[in-house]
Amino acid sequence: MRTYYAKCPVCGSLDHETLAPSFHVLPSPPPPSGIKGDVPIQNIVVCRECGMVFRNPYVPDLCSGHYIWDSVDIAKTRVNPTFDKRAEIVANALEQKAALRDGDLYLDVGAGPGMVPKLMARRFPGVLPVLMEPSVYSLVYAKTQIPNAVLLPSILEETDLPSESFSLISALGVDYLFRDHRRAMETILGLLTDGGVFYIERFFLDQPAFYRQPILDMDDLFGLNSMFNSWFGHEQIVEYLSEFFEVFDEITYTYDTTPEPLPRPTKLTGVFCRKRPGGERIPPVVKNRYQEHLNALRGRAPSSSIEDLRNLAQSGVKNTLICGYGPEARELATLIRDNKLFKIAGFIQVDGASAEVNALEAEFKDGVAGDEVNAVLVASTNQQENWVAALEAKGLGRIVFRCFRDAQPLFWSEGSTRVQMKAFLPAMLRQVAPANQHTRA
Repeated sequence: MRTYYAKCPVCGSLDHETLAPSFHVLPSPPPPSGIKGDVPIQNIVVCRECGMVFRNPYVPDLCSGHYIWDSVDIAKTRVNPTFDKRAEIVANALEQKAALRDGDLYLDVGAGPGMVPKLMARRFPGVLPVLMEPSVYSLVYAKTQIPNAVLLPSILEETDLPSESFSLISALGVDYLFRDHRRAMETILGLLTDGGVFYIERFFLDQPAFYRQPILDMDDLFGLNSMFNSWFGHEQIVEYLSEFFEVFDEITYTYDTTPEPLPRPTKLTGVFCRKRPGGERIPPVVKNRYQEHLNALRGRAPSSSIEDLRNLAQSGVKNTLICGYGPEARELATLIRDNKLFKIAGFIQVDGASAEVNALEAEFKDGVAGDEVNAVLVASTNQQENWVAALEAKGLGRIVFRCFRDAQPLFWSEGSTRVQMKAFLPAMLRQVAPANQHTRA
């Protein structure tokens, strides 16, 4: 299996910190290796020198099935008015920013079924559209919509095109699939004519939603697409692109809103660039956005937790016990209290730290003695399974909820405690209704 280890595409550093294991794993090797459980073979990392977040290493064979699309599904997707709205916005912007003339070549990288090139062909009938797309099914459909289009069933890294030939190149929400982002930018720079326009539209580290799916935590952000390989910050992408091109405009637009109960507008940002005379490159001063990007990721945890806890409350939970102590239990209790989600009947102790448990109970307990307890929330990163087993032995298993998951660690304070980015309650609780499962405090 091919594996590509990468340096940071922004600054070239090899000093990376692992944020989370990727979503692709291989079965554990058999003994005598001694490794138990599944083995992650990719990681999501953050560059300590500039804050760029990317997947490392890159294992392309894991993603080979991504482009095997059924032609019927392609046809169904094309009648989606949400995508039509997005394509219309982009085509209107490109028409204004790119002064195309008859005989010019226009390359759309990752063209899919050619929605934007189809609209551009209507606006510029004398321009030759070139569609680069690894999904043959998508290109077959695109050809029915744009009869004069040139089709390239390939990806940028594996395509040999004539240098300095394209007056316009667009990459509409696909650049995070590039295996080597810097090399891809260099390739695009070489393909543009002097003064040619490059439009790049992408997904950002602090994106609140992505096509009808709210992004609440790291699972949502990094698991949207198995091929996502890079996540920039808004300011970082402009700094980075300025090395290769003259950045002359940006647009940000909303093209979708996620459905209830978690409505979040899907906003996309597009950056317009122009090739400098002779392809001149101006190395930028690379800012270190490491802490800024960690804070952006870490900032998801409270909102994610509140959504999960609010869902639990709406499912019928009114009075809870918290099993735990330390920063996890304190943070969980604080969120419950500050957001007035439900009552805290007290704290359960299944091992030591009785003084700390008593202190937490004195600070946070607001339940009424004798009220029914609808849920026991386990707040621990290291002892969660042991405590769950102890609670199950007490006959509380039906209302016990694990509030943390393994891996995905980030500092939540300046101390030494590391906790996972996915906050407190697993996503499955958004569908769990624990009504009529009760015990007594």
